[in-house]
Amino acid sequence: MRFTALDGLRGFASLYVVLYHFTVWVVAPLPPWLAMAQRPFAFGHLPVSIFIVLSGFSLMLPVAASATTTMRGGTGRYFVRRARRILPPYYAALLLAIVVSVTVSGVDLSQHVTSLLTHVALVHDLFLPFAFDWNMAHWTVAVEWQIYFLFPLLLLPAWRYGRAWLTLAVALVISALPLALLPPAYDLSWACPWYVALFAMGTIAAVGSERGCSESRRAILRAAGFALVLLYLGSRVLLRDAWTTNAWLNFAKDAVVGGAVAILLLELTLNVRAGKPRRFAGRI
Repeated sequence: MRFTALDGLRGFASLYVVLYHFTVWVVAPLPPWLAMAQRPFAFGHLPVSIFIVLSGFSLMLPVAASATTTMRGGTGRYFVRRARRILPPYYAALLLAIVVSVTVSGVDLSQHVTSLLTHVALVHDLFLPFAFDWNMAHWTVAVEWQIYFLFPLLLLPAWRYGRAWLTLAVALVISALPLALLPPAYDLSWACPWYVALFAMGTIAAVGSERGCSESRRAILRAAGFALVLLYLGSRVLLRDAWTTNAWLNFAKDAVVGGAVAILLLELTLNVRAGKPRRFAGRI
């Protein structure tokens, strides 16, 4: 099935992110009336969380529908499909950003070879000095590209073995380890490692949508709640730091948003399958 509600949600989130970058990330002084118009677009990070949940949901739907719970064409074909979808537009956008940087800003490429190499390899998000070079929005492409590899190698096996609870447990552990074990300057918080947990929430919502299983609702809600407990313990016990640590707070906020979006996707798609009125869930 094609769920037009997902297209509408993706379109809304995309438009919001564009307006966020267009209105908030400006360097020129703004008149007061335009400065006030910025305020509704000050939450540009949250739609990225929506994208991650949507990605997990969309990629898991065909797997959940398969009688063998396997990917169409196998893992190798899955990676080829992901590469074809992501890499051409990414490299085109990167090339455009480099051209603009050189011709407009006068950047000397010889001084940024390492940054360029990390961007070409899609690992720039792992290095804070390079994560936001050329085009600051590209860090999310690298994060999602890396999650694509975790999906068949870790999350799917966990789901086949232990179903929803183990998938989310593995994802939460992967999400929390960098914050708990690495020094703050190297904990990858700028790359939001907890997006792995949000992606996993999307996959479990897809399972519930395909199989009409209430277990998915409970698992997602428990994961979001467990994330909050884990974050509290991590910030107060493991790190012996204040609860106001930005990385842990961002983890908490995104976990709550991710859980809410996953439940929304589950309920919307179940309603569509049942032929119930879609209300606001139509195409935007």
